[in-house]
Amino acid sequence: MSSTLPFSLSPHVVVLASPDLVELLREKKLPQLPDLLRSFTPLESISARTTALAATTHDRYFLRFSDLTEVESACKEDEEARASRTLDWMSSRVSHRAAAWVQEVEERPLNLGKEMKWWEDIRLCTEGDITPNRTEGWNHPVALIVATSTMAANPLQSISNLHSRTIDLPPWVDPTFLKFTLIIHPMTSSPLNMDQSQALLNAVKKQHGAHAHLMCWSLSGSSNTNPFIPRPPQLPPPPNSVTETPGDPQFDNLAKEVEIGSTVLSDDDLQSISRFVREFATQSLIPWMERNVIEWNEAYVATRRLPSRFLSTTRRFFGTSGSSTPAPSSPSSPAPSTDTQQRRLAEFATFLGDLKLATAVFDTLRKETSNTSAADVLPLLLTPSKALETYAHNALIGARFVGRDPSPSSQLRALKYAVRWERGISELNTIGGDQWLVWAAGASEEVPAALLVGQAAQMCARKGTLRRATLCYVAAADRIDKCGIKSLTMHFLRLARDLCNTPVQKLLSPAFFEAEDNTRCGFDGISSGIDHALGRLKYTTGDAGGAVKTFISLLHLTYTKEATKGDDETHIEDFKVALEHLISTSGQEAVSQLALPIRFCQPHKTQIRVGTLDSDEDARIWDQLEQDWKTYWKPNGQCDLRSSGLAQAKEMFWVELSMHNPLDAEVVLSDLTLTIDAPEGIDFTIESLSEVGLRPKETRLLHMGLTCQSPGTITISHITYRFLSLLPVTEPLTWRGARLHATPQQRQGKSYGPDHIVRVQILPRGARLDVELAEADSRPMRLGELRKAIMRLEHPVVGGSIEPLTDIWVMMGEAGWPTLPQCLGQNDTSPSTNDFDLRNTLDPLNPTKLSLEQLTGSSLLGLGKHFDLQLAYCGHEPGLHDISILLVFRKENDETFYTARMRIPFHVEKSLQVVAHARPSVNTKDCAYTLMVEVDNAGAQDVQISRFSTTSIVWGIQDSTFTKWYVACLSLHSDFSVHQTCTFSESPSTSLPLDIAPGQLGRTRATLAPRGKDRIEQAVKTHAFTIRQLHNILEGTSPGPREIPPSVQVSWAHTGSPPKDAALTRHFLLASRRAHVLKQLRTQLPLIPPNRAENLVPLFGAHDLDVILEYNSGDIHGFLFAHGLQVGGLHGGLMDEQDLDDSQGASSTDGKKKKKGRSMYAETEREREMLASQIRGSTWNASEPCISVHVCGPGTEMVMQEGKTSTIPVTFTLRNFSISRTVKCMLDLKQEPDILLSP
Repeated sequence: MSSTLPFSLSPHVVVLASPDLVELLREKKLPQLPDLLRSFTPLESISARTTALAATTHDRYFLRFSDLTEVESACKEDEEARASRTLDWMSSRVSHRAAAWVQEVEERPLNLGKEMKWWEDIRLCTEGDITPNRTEGWNHPVALIVATSTMAANPLQSISNLHSRTIDLPPWVDPTFLKFTLIIHPMTSSPLNMDQSQALLNAVKKQHGAHAHLMCWSLSGSSNTNPFIPRPPQLPPPPNSVTETPGDPQFDNLAKEVEIGSTVLSDDDLQSISRFVREFATQSLIPWMERNVIEWNEAYVATRRLPSRFLSTTRRFFGTSGSSTPAPSSPSSPAPSTDTQQRRLAEFATFLGDLKLATAVFDTLRKETSNTSAADVLPLLLTPSKALETYAHNALIGARFVGRDPSPSSQLRALKYAVRWERGISELNTIGGDQWLVWAAGASEEVPAALLVGQAAQMCARKGTLRRATLCYVAAADRIDKCGIKSLTMHFLRLARDLCNTPVQKLLSPAFFEAEDNTRCGFDGISSGIDHALGRLKYTTGDAGGAVKTFISLLHLTYTKEATKGDDETHIEDFKVALEHLISTSGQEAVSQLALPIRFCQPHKTQIRVGTLDSDEDARIWDQLEQDWKTYWKPNGQCDLRSSGLAQAKEMFWVELSMHNPLDAEVVLSDLTLTIDAPEGIDFTIESLSEVGLRPKETRLLHMGLTCQSPGTITISHITYRFLSLLPVTEPLTWRGARLHATPQQRQGKSYGPDHIVRVQILPRGARLDVELAEADSRPMRLGELRKAIMRLEHPVVGGSIEPLTDIWVMMGEAGWPTLPQCLGQNDTSPSTNDFDLRNTLDPLNPTKLSLEQLTGSSLLGLGKHFDLQLAYCGHEPGLHDISILLVFRKENDETFYTARMRIPFHVEKSLQVVAHARPSVNTKDCAYTLMVEVDNAGAQDVQISRFSTTSIVWGIQDSTFTKWYVACLSLHSDFSVHQTCTFSESPSTSLPLDIAPGQLGRTRATLAPRGKDRIEQAVKTHAFTIRQLHNILEGTSPGPREIPPSVQVSWAHTGSPPKDAALTRHFLLASRRAHVLKQLRTQLPLIPPNRAENLVPLFGAHDLDVILEYNSGDIHGFLFAHGLQVGGLHGGLMDEQDLDDSQGASSTDGKKKKKGRSMYAETEREREMLASQIRGSTWNASEPCISVHVCGPGTEMVMQEGKTSTIPVTFTLRNFSISRTVKCMLDLKQEPDILLSP
């Protein structure tokens, strides 16, 4: 038998020993004869011949020896019952030895290239099976050794009795086997001498054939070697009584067999045994098998001749002779061979090493017979390749290894195939043999099937396919766990975890992973499942500490999509149960070393809030207001502004912590407190939080109050809490600094700046001004609604300064366009309600200084004094907004300014909408426009329009005009709403107000006329300023000293009486106008920085016209503004494409136009082109026809008689709306060829 093939595919020799020989071996404490002979195999350098008479040499030749009585007993047992007992027996052996095996493996460095103990035991149990099988003949005996000793009373009769004994084997066992007679002659104790023994041998040869041998033993005990090897594990016999159950098998330990005395056999005895085994193989067994192979091969070749159907077809086409002579057959050829004989031919050829013949016969059996079991041997005989997996798959199908619950015999047969492939194919791993083992395991949950999957995992690990190895180890652990072998299950899971966390080698530059900030390795999708199963096994086996450590490692950030939603909840629940058990058994000290692998606090989002709990956006608003104050005060000298956002001694401030739950499960944090590092002498008080619940993936802001009793610098270093109210956790409130890349060394590596630390500067206690909202309306506002609130400012007794406050300034944000009505008339130099002078810039309003003399009757605000301040604001746009009010004040004899803050939230609903249109008027002799204004009432209350006004530099409502109102209702369709006129009524009137019901649309018309030459001159100067500024932008002129637009006088015209509070109304219309222009700059010229864009255009352009409607709705009073109208002849100063190109070309070097092509300044050129395009399409470069033409004819049809001439009067009225240009017009009459028209 070749050493390249598995041991189970070697010749099977059965031994039938006489009782006297059995007693002799037992008395001498020697193994029984089959085990004794097995110890001298394999044989080295054994030669055999093929059918072509070519010699084949076997380096190592195996022979299997077994007791005939054991084989006969095994054949009598039911096949399924024996297969079931075999699987249970293997499982029991592994179950009882697994703990020791695992401990031995884990005490040493892991070596996946070495065969594991559990797989070795399964393999030996499988290969040690000697029971013949119906589907294959490997275990069918090829020889029978009849053995006796000269100690018998009549040795010759004993041999005759053995030869005449009936072989009690099933009929399907091949009866073709060699009979050999062995006589053992113990020379010291036998009653026969040497001559008598030799005579006995001769008599046996004459009577039973030449296959006989006399083995002489001296039994002198002079040998110092022990060549005996233990027998392979053998299935215990079936139970014979009710008390003996299969659950109590004989667990034969390989190292604990029959004690073999080293002094019984001498060296000569050992040599005689070895010589016998060799001579038996070379002189009897192999020649006998060679003769059978030659004979069977001739019969096989005879069946491979041309089939009869092919010969009949030939005769049909070519005819036949009158008489046909049959082909002579060989006299040695027997009758046609059967499938069983061909199978034995292939097996004998395999024993002899004639692999070519064996392959051909096995392939024939696979193709032409129903004996599909031949497919399992072909992968062992053919050259390893990927194509062999087809044979393996077919072999498993032939074993009927299909379905969810295959039979025990099918499982055992598949196990044998897998063991043979794993041992007999040296390159099995390279051709995907791990998949073969998985196929062989199937869906079975027995221990051997699980270990098959585990062996497949080990093969994958050797090959480097770590993910597949991980999955196989997990599958094997799952099956082993169902069998109750915890130690081996945990070992497999640990191997799977280690392989899963092994970094995957990728052929990519390390810079790629650094750029992607990808520091993860392995396969995150399955690692949590592995660790979770491992933790549960530790907990069930009593290792609560190890289970807690495993469960806590599962609480990490999830990067992969494979994780299911309920995983974190399960992990936390198991962790909590294990931790409670550990604390109850080992005390609180057992968890002192546990560290939570995740962080709930986000240190980089930590904020210090003083006074009010503002958001980050509010903080930016306060910073901007404080910066505006410093800019305002800069001409007066240096400003020492102490913000109210800074912590002061003896005043509480809040530490805002951002707590984010990275888990997909709800958690509870209890006993939250801060760790403060403060110098000696600074006492502080911390407000702790008893319990905080965080929903899955929730981010929540926590505010913890902190009060310091004296000034200084403190450091907030850590936050401590108890996770799930059990595990104490401390998180640092520091975060990594920015990455450094100033030097080449920093750019090539990873260098970071110092960590950021939360430090708080506690200032000495200064002045204090308490601001509270004394009166306000919190109801939602309508668009444009005017609302007033009352603030109460108090110099408090507690916390205030002893010195009185001398100066108070108020600064307000843009939202709601807030103003102080009590302070509006202080600097008003233009009290007129029709026209007012305007600086015409986009500068924001300066801070308002409160007149304490006017408000309180005293120039100082003493300790404990207070006063009320009225605030007016407007619903400027829909949405939720906050009015930010910053009060800057100082106390007497102090140059330090202090601040106080107030925030008023309000919500605006879009219930009103106003739209205005203007077109040239045809009903006036002079240049005029007809203004159309539409008001849409989408609210639920009536709206009353009480006043209609316009503001512009040149244009205004004519004093003699009257307003026409039209009312239309809304029609709702099924899917959407549109405005449709369902009723239309015209009622000219010169008086207001006008009511608009809910769901109705109101329209008004008025006539616009120019205000005079002086206003036109102002408009021309304003337009020239705008064009000049835009030219400077296009030419790339660097900004020099600021150029202010020329001041103008704005015409404020009304259709009725002027507003009662003109100053308040004018404030809102100017604030609305400024917001509209700033919005235009942001949307139309986004490439220009905002701080420069505000200096480019004026507040009122030369052609701008705004519409103001004053309305009432119940107790609501407000204003509606319509912006964006441009009237008059519009001449875009930069409209000409050539002008724009010239301006861009002038910015180039030497005034040369750059050629198109690649340039290092291509991006700059593209930005210039985009900027020019934005300016070209902006409102300030708009252009419209300035000529209005009205044609008036007779208005009736006239019948012309042929041959007569008729004159028709047609009046053309042309109006030039341009404020700066004279227009020339030409009348061009189009005519047909046969009609002559003349003016």
